[in-house]
Amino acid sequence: MKLLVAVDFSDSSQKIIEYVKGLAKFVSNKIWLVHVAEPDPEFVGYEVDPPEMRDVVAKRFHKEHQQLQQFGQELRSEGFECVALLVQGPTVENHTT
Repeated sequence: MKLLVAVDFSDSSQKIIEYVKGLAKFVSNKIWLVHVAEPDPEFVGYEVDPPEMRDVVAKRFHKEHQQLQQFGQELRSEGFECVALLVQGPTVENHTT
């Protein structure tokens, strides 16, 4: 069995990783970590987009990728087979009430 685990880097993400460790000991031989990064602003990539905005987007992706790989490495260091994927796509705002 494989586990697909979505992380958003909120305060709950580390708790989710800890839960997955316990669950994976019993039901999984592979963990897939996934984070969906926000799509580029519509103007990024056009000639008129400011270079500063491209830098901001690139830094955000780099930071998210590093965070995801740290989670993956944490799982691998404890003996779990883990693939960590950062994909770009539509996201939703997290609203808590």
